[in-house]
Amino acid sequence: MAFHTYVDISTSDAQKFFKGLTPDSQFLYSKAKRKTGLFSRQKILNLTERSLLPQCSALWGALSPTEQTLWKTCASYAGMTTGWRGFVQETCARILRGLSVPNTPSIYHQGVVGHLHIGGSATQIQIAQYHPNSYYVNARVAGKKKLYKPVLVTEPISLPIQIGFSYKSNLTTLGGSPYSLFYIEVYSSYQGIDRTTTLKISLTASTGWTTVLQSISGIFGYVKGYAVFIHIFGYTGDLYFDHVKILHGSVNWARDKECAYINQTFTNQYYQIPAHWVALELPSGAWYASDYPV
Repeated sequence: MAFHTYVDISTSDAQKFFKGLTPDSQFLYSKAKRKTGLFSRQKILNLTERSLLPQCSALWGALSPTEQTLWKTCASYAGMTTGWRGFVQETCARILRGLSVPNTPSIYHQGVVGHLHIGGSATQIQIAQYHPNSYYVNARVAGKKKLYKPVLVTEPISLPIQIGFSYKSNLTTLGGSPYSLFYIEVYSSYQGIDRTTTLKISLTASTGWTTVLQSISGIFGYVKGYAVFIHIFGYTGDLYFDHVKILHGSVNWARDKECAYINQTFTNQYYQIPAHWVALELPSGAWYASDYPV
């Protein structure tokens, strides 16, 4: 493999160079990689055989117009513009897990969801998502399929702030004074005093899919930021959640609101990007991840 730190290409040779190579890894070190050209017929055939799209297409075509409209309605809750996209996401997730297809769509969840589990000797779990006035996010580079870059986001915090999500729980009390909460802490400064205003939403210990949504307002002073938390204490079992909402100024500011990768962290050149959800209480036997609800 050839290594290089700098290449000086004449104008006449630049077209030939970039025809076969493309720049890569713009953050850590200089690197060029081979540009993917046209796929051979055999490679296209191999990719098609591994793809689940033909199976999804056949299943979609067998649905009635009423059923397809229902998929479109449910997919809109996940921010999708077509029922086909929601159907493919859900169907692929089920096929990969050996579940029956097609299933009945739901307005409460789509594809994988957030999953909190408390087991073993653990008695609690707590995760948080922080929202200061400005922070970095991982954004896709326009025109590139797999290239991302850190982008600074300034969040103009306005009141009221609505928080909520869809959830399903199967929790068993361990005694004492258990609680299961989804809540927000808003940090403000008023007359030189730092203040914290909290809004708590109590979650039912055992319930099928349902939705909660509440608003917080009436906060004095300058709002410096806020954080949202999920805290389960004194229980064992599971909590699933999806369609996370942190609404203010007509924008949903929740990161990874469809819970595609709730325990994702960023390192190396993306170190300044905060994790989607940070573990504050994660004893042995407790974990959180994105998972498909069964």
